[in-house]
Amino acid sequence: MKQNVKVIEQSWEMVAQGKVRQIYEPIDNGYDQPLIALVAGDGVSAFDEELGVTVKDKGRILTQMSARWFQYIEQEMPAIDTAFITAEFDELPKFFRDRPDEFAGRTMIMYKLDMLPIEAIVRGYLTGSAWKAYREGVREICGMRLPGGLSNSERLEPPLFTPTTKAPEGKHDENINYHEMVEIFANSCIAEPELYATSIQRMATDIYLKCAKYARSHGVIIADTKFEFGLSAYGRILLADEVLTPDSSRFWSSASYSVGEEQNSMDKQIIRNYITDEKAAGREVKTIPSHILDKTAAAYRDCYHRLF
Repeated sequence: MKQNVKVIEQSWEMVAQGKVRQIYEPIDNGYDQPLIALVAGDGVSAFDEELGVTVKDKGRILTQMSARWFQYIEQEMPAIDTAFITAEFDELPKFFRDRPDEFAGRTMIMYKLDMLPIEAIVRGYLTGSAWKAYREGVREICGMRLPGGLSNSERLEPPLFTPTTKAPEGKHDENINYHEMVEIFANSCIAEPELYATSIQRMATDIYLKCAKYARSHGVIIADTKFEFGLSAYGRILLADEVLTPDSSRFWSSASYSVGEEQNSMDKQIIRNYITDEKAAGREVKTIPSHILDKTAAAYRDCYHRLF
């Protein structure tokens, strides 16, 4: 538990329910900096749609992985502030401890922030939508120029910061460049929007580089990832949401990595690939078969145990 934060033993209420998790707040949020609880479920979304299926223990793996990354970042990167407080079950408010079947292992207590209206994506390798665009002749992404002659899954030096909008539910996020990010911040009444944009770019890139180095030492490549940041009650930028999970990142095994090929994924890409392949074959995707869900669950577990 972070210093000067004492859990108030009171009732909490669910204030939001997304595609894959719930958000709770204390009914009487009696803190100088208000708190929230993020509760991760086992549901799955892909291509901005909830799929109506579950991956076994997904919520617990994502929560515990995020917690370990938050702790690592706080320890190794003291200049980075995070919203994370605790995911230890014994440190949760009584409201959650009284319902262990529902909340144990999948609940994080965090500072409540004013979330910044962009997603901070860092790409260390040319893959996914960036590779698809590159293969079709695009040589610029989010205002950043790519050289010719790159191959699928090739490492990018330095990594690219490619922010996107946060689209409403059912819509797709759109790539933006640095200047568009500044404009979005300005339109959101954020003071000194250029300073915030520069800070987010630096923080996201630094976190990626630090954590990617750690992951490589454990046989895992972080190909790309998404970070989210928010502002505290005191105007400080804090890293928030989930961090470096198989839902927000692409993870590959370094042992089988090979430039020019699609990689074996240890993340949600397994489900995305199934959907893409079925649609390419002209088949309607009504659900995700159990063997694909089992493969995804095994990959999530493998990724977690390799890293931690």
